[in-house]
Amino acid sequence: MYIGGFFDITYSDFEPLNYVGVFVDGKWKQLGSGLAQSSTQGVIGMYADGNDIYFTGYFSKGTGISNAKISIARWNENMIFDE
Repeated sequence: MYIGGFFDITYSDFEPLNYVGVFVDGKWKQLGSGLAQSSTQGVIGMYADGNDIYFTGYFSKGTGISNAKISIARWNENMIFDE
């Protein structure tokens, strides 16, 4: 199960998620290096297509720059995030 939103840690154990996570072995874990870098960024939509998961939202994937436009990123378990 995958989640995305406007959050940066898990509620139960305060592990970092950087606004996107996957549920593995009974725990939420950060998916890759995450997407958003500040509290003004986050994931607002997700879509799965085969092995690819697409995320849309306000994020800048590691640049640290606040982003006022919608971005899209693709995740596949065989690769890192691809914008």
